[in-house]
Amino acid sequence: MDVYRESISNGSVSGEHQGVLNARNVKQVENLVRKVNEEERLSKDDIYNLLLLAYHMDGFIHEVTVFPDLNSIIALPEMISIVNQLLDVNTEDDVPFVFFYDTTFKCGDFFVSPLVFRNIIFEDRPIMPVAFLIHSRKKEKTHARFFEFVASSFPKINKTSVPFVTDREIGLVNAIRKNFPSCDVLMCWNHLIKDLKFNLQQMGADQSNTALYVSHLKDLLRSDSEAEYMTLKDELIRKWSKPVVVYFEKMEKDILTHSGKWVIDKYQNLYDPYSGITNNACESMNAVIKRLNKYRELPVDCFVLSMFYLQNYYINEVQRGLAGIGNYTLRTKFNHASIPKDEINVPKQLVKPADIVKHVMSEIDNVRDTCSKDHVSVETESSKIEGANILPLVSETSDGTENPTMSSPIAEENVTAPSQIEGTNILPLVSDSSEGTESSSMSIKTSDKNLSQKSLAKLTVDNGQVSFIEQHKAFMVRGMQGKVYAVTLLPKETCQCPASSQCYHILAAKLYIGDTDETKPVVNLKALSKRNLKRNDKKSGRKKPRPNDGDIEILPAPDSEEAQLIEPPLVPQSPRTPKLKTPAKLNTPSKQKALSTPKSTKRLRFADNGDSQDHQILVTGSPPPVKTPAKLKTPAKLNTPSKQKAMSTPKSTKRLRFADNGDSQDHQILVTDSPPPVKKVKLKPIPIAWINGLNSDHKQTIENNEWLCSEIINVCCTIISRQFPNISGFQPTGLSPVFDEATKSWSEKFGSFSQKGCPTVQIHHTGKSHWVTSLQSVNDQCIYVLDSFSKTFTLTPSLDIQLAAIYGHGKKHISIKLPEVQRQPNGYDCGVYSIANLLEFCFNGGTFNFKNKTAFEPTGMREHLIKCLELGYFSKFPQSLNSCADSVKMHTRKIECSCVCGKPDILENMFGCEGKRGRVTCSKWVHQSCSNVLGDWLCDEHRSTV
Repeated sequence: MDVYRESISNGSVSGEHQGVLNARNVKQVENLVRKVNEEERLSKDDIYNLLLLAYHMDGFIHEVTVFPDLNSIIALPEMISIVNQLLDVNTEDDVPFVFFYDTTFKCGDFFVSPLVFRNIIFEDRPIMPVAFLIHSRKKEKTHARFFEFVASSFPKINKTSVPFVTDREIGLVNAIRKNFPSCDVLMCWNHLIKDLKFNLQQMGADQSNTALYVSHLKDLLRSDSEAEYMTLKDELIRKWSKPVVVYFEKMEKDILTHSGKWVIDKYQNLYDPYSGITNNACESMNAVIKRLNKYRELPVDCFVLSMFYLQNYYINEVQRGLAGIGNYTLRTKFNHASIPKDEINVPKQLVKPADIVKHVMSEIDNVRDTCSKDHVSVETESSKIEGANILPLVSETSDGTENPTMSSPIAEENVTAPSQIEGTNILPLVSDSSEGTESSSMSIKTSDKNLSQKSLAKLTVDNGQVSFIEQHKAFMVRGMQGKVYAVTLLPKETCQCPASSQCYHILAAKLYIGDTDETKPVVNLKALSKRNLKRNDKKSGRKKPRPNDGDIEILPAPDSEEAQLIEPPLVPQSPRTPKLKTPAKLNTPSKQKALSTPKSTKRLRFADNGDSQDHQILVTGSPPPVKTPAKLKTPAKLNTPSKQKAMSTPKSTKRLRFADNGDSQDHQILVTDSPPPVKKVKLKPIPIAWINGLNSDHKQTIENNEWLCSEIINVCCTIISRQFPNISGFQPTGLSPVFDEATKSWSEKFGSFSQKGCPTVQIHHTGKSHWVTSLQSVNDQCIYVLDSFSKTFTLTPSLDIQLAAIYGHGKKHISIKLPEVQRQPNGYDCGVYSIANLLEFCFNGGTFNFKNKTAFEPTGMREHLIKCLELGYFSKFPQSLNSCADSVKMHTRKIECSCVCGKPDILENMFGCEGKRGRVTCSKWVHQSCSNVLGDWLCDEHRSTV
């Protein structure tokens, strides 16, 4: 939309050229964007290209699995050799060698799990990747297969007990422990803290409580021993809410086994006093990978090729560091590992990190050049139009060479040109202006999508690895591993490599002679795998997993043998403090016993030899301190026993213990001259699940004589409806209409009640903080509304709309009877009485006995309601034996439904028919929204006569 607005806001385009020199509409802009995005796709068949790379990059791609899910293991043999050498380094008095493993997201239609290590022989311990797992799902067997490869590549890991640092993914941890039983798995503290914050947020904890819980978790993790941890946990857990305690017991196993300070201290210099143990090394590598790809999602073949160039770069930097040059510097104790400069073996496929993805995607620039040349004629014609403001697709530089104005997908950086780096074997990716003919001959058609193969072919041609043998009418192409293959183009394209279809050797031969015309169809394995995915299997590689991404955890049935072996967690109960009533007045005894300690935390003033300083006495013991009301004034002086003179208190903040005569209790006195203010944070209780979707807050609402909410009413109706399947109704109370102040009408945006047959019963919210019960029995077909509070027996507009929706059935006039049922003794029991009346109707077989009034006992109704909810079965509410034998009086009200829609007139404004028969005006009325007119309205009868 922004592009469209910018295009049409150009004032230099004349009227006759509107839609030609600027955008015609938004749809045209969307089509252009879609076309450009399609052209920028590197490959449509990346799985097939990955298999080709596996054959031609022997030793880097170790395994590719296509079915049932795409999995691939990649690692350079040279990097594996480096790690095996580091495993032999003695690290008893140094930073230990550690593996880091984590999964990153949004690299493509797959997950990427790099295995990372710190090179401990260099200063700053640089982070390097040794292997990558590319997988479509995060299952334990996938990680287990990867670590089987790691175990076979590094047989010394189990002997040296190298620790693995990872997150709390259970399948990943199990895979490591299965293949490396003698190695410890350390869990990142950051993941533990994030998991706790997330679950606290789900429980409804506020920010202050969350910060306090996180602080407690850090204190527990920093414990020096397991015994110290247990002591601190018993002290802290008493103040926690029960849901937090239950969650903490689930994660406690990870702390005791994988994350405690005493576990990390097994490895010298590994524990950090501030962050403990983290997976930041792997997170840093994930960031490097994403920055390397410019945060773009790549097909799997191009991603593998990028990781190939990335590991080659690290290998070259390691060799330069060993030779005393480059960014890596050998530590003093490892100077014996240095090598001379002439032993540096620079890889032929070396590309600097800033140009890796640019090299893989360089063919896109050629596509754009071709597109630009296709529009040259259009530009020539448009340039003749006077005043046209057209941006050229190709601009000329100062030296006359063409430079495409459309920027490359890779952002330009201020880096040194590859040709200017001394001692490196990096080839220029963009040809000079003098070679414009060659670059144009190597352009690629827009329909070509196998750009990862093109990238290898172009690199082969640029390195001079293609030669033509005239006598054999064949090309000799040297592959990535140094093998030479014979390639023929006529009469049939053939190659000696194992690929069954067109390989990059054939493409290199074509690029060598300037032929890039390809019309041969290729089998698309990517499309095949996409078509066979299940409907709920969306794009892979997302942070939010798909339903089938992880392993399925089977929980034991409650009556199974395994469930009987699992003991329920013991939740420590905090001791309840007895409630003490604060006296209205504080009477100072005339005669105080010797050295009796005051029981409150008031500020007391002692007079001693002219010392009038205030001191604070904090007395601890039994009973606990009682908070003094604000209105009570503390006496200026406290008379001490006659035998004891005024006692001077020390001015230091020391804790004193003393025992009085006959009083064996110890009291603690804290004396401070000016005590600092202490901010207390009270942990708020988090609701605990109670029954059928209700929690402890709902139970407290019933117990505290509060007004029942719609959640409680709906749960009660659901349980009762199961007991009485022959009675209809019991619809959710949230379907009540809402009054719209803007339109001055009633809105049914939450839905509306549906018509029900007899017998029917329903609890309604009247719209004025009140609950009533409506019913219709089979015998008399009358509609009754049982209201336990009203004295006027009137119907609210909201109730009119609800009753018309349930009992209307197309009637123009609905008669409603309001009997004088038993009244509630207060203003908050209307919901309880509505449920009680509903049960009377149900237990009487769909009828209500109006001959005698009910006599419910108000004191036991709420207790009975809680009991029925917990049992999942409702019984009649208890009634007194002396029920009233008087007949119930009835009040009748009518609901008018004049409109053809069948809804009551009160719903919104009404339009009356303007037609007349003689002098008599038509009596038909409709709602304003049903009339479909803005002026006078005529009914069908009078409209036909006009």
